[in-house]
Amino acid sequence: MSLSLISIPVQSQTLDQLTLPPLSTPPMVQLTLPPLVPPPVEQEVKPITEKPNNLIISEKIIFSQEFSSNVFLIRAINKNTWQEEKLFTTLPDQQNKPVTMWEPSWAPDGKKAAYVLWYITGEIYLMSLDDQSTTRLTDNDFDDKNPAWSPDGTQIAFSTNRDDNYEIYLMDKEGNNLVRLTENGFDDGDPCWSPDGTKIAFTSHRDGNNDIFTMNADGSNFRNLTRHSADDIDPAWSPDGTQIAFSTNRDDNYEIYLMDTRGTNQQKLTDNPSLDTEPCWSPDGKQILFTSDRSGTSNLYLLTLGQEYAEPFFLKGYMTQVEYFLKYLSDTAQPDDNVPNIILTFQQILTSATNLITQLTTYQLEFIEKPKYLIIWQADWVRVKE
Repeated sequence: MSLSLISIPVQSQTLDQLTLPPLSTPPMVQLTLPPLVPPPVEQEVKPITEKPNNLIISEKIIFSQEFSSNVFLIRAINKNTWQEEKLFTTLPDQQNKPVTMWEPSWAPDGKKAAYVLWYITGEIYLMSLDDQSTTRLTDNDFDDKNPAWSPDGTQIAFSTNRDDNYEIYLMDKEGNNLVRLTENGFDDGDPCWSPDGTKIAFTSHRDGNNDIFTMNADGSNFRNLTRHSADDIDPAWSPDGTQIAFSTNRDDNYEIYLMDTRGTNQQKLTDNPSLDTEPCWSPDGKQILFTSDRSGTSNLYLLTLGQEYAEPFFLKGYMTQVEYFLKYLSDTAQPDDNVPNIILTFQQILTSATNLITQLTTYQLEFIEKPKYLIIWQADWVRVKE
């Protein structure tokens, strides 16, 4: 079978002869736009003429510091800014006398502090941070010490040996209306109020050694909490009222311990061959500031509960040891000395700690081993609304 080609005729057309279908017009789509909204008219901003309540919550720490041999002054700092709030100086009639100012205690409002001024005997004074006025609260020939403010700011508990041995008294914030709370032949001291103001913890030697006791704020219902053959001192009530920190030498040296308010569940917080004493709670109850000589001389250390190690408090911000090393070097340098006049701000101290230590190692490191300008202790911590 043979294939044959089939011819299909094709009608050829020129371009002009092509007929195209008519173009159809697409339907119109109507867009609906939102109406124009004029910009809002700016309201006049009026300056705030009154300070809102509870605008700032600040924390303040007060402590005693040695400025020269056997001369202690009191410093108060704002922990929020690390700025000094007040440097408590000696009274005019005590100038050029070897006085000691220590055991500071904040009033609950953070605007005043009670403290002990020691010259021959100890007396309790009140210092106002606002106008720097000073009021003498006790005036006698005996030793009055350990001032502790009541939570409502109306009373101050303290210990005094005006009865031959140390007993605990109450007075109002003007130094009047004295009430004796303890009465026995042994020493009672270190009063510390419970946060609700109903009880006072204190140290007593009435059972043959120092133990931590509690009593009602009217001096009734004494109770021995520690009952240990060692010396337990420095009670500090936690801000929530459930625990008491204290220091004890039951481990051959003084350490910081914690217990509940019944004296049970005693636990050791610090473990160091140095002397750890004078615990002070942070307002939130999460940290304890205490005095320790683990660096060779008494200084403040900060322990966060749940952590094993305490931090040197002066490295946290403001602080003082390095500052006074530098001040001492600057003040005592002679023209022919090989000691530079080093001037560093607090910010430089914080940001250049390594260089600073190198400088101190290079120049006159022996000053670090001396107690001069070093001893820092007896802290109190308060949170206030400003």
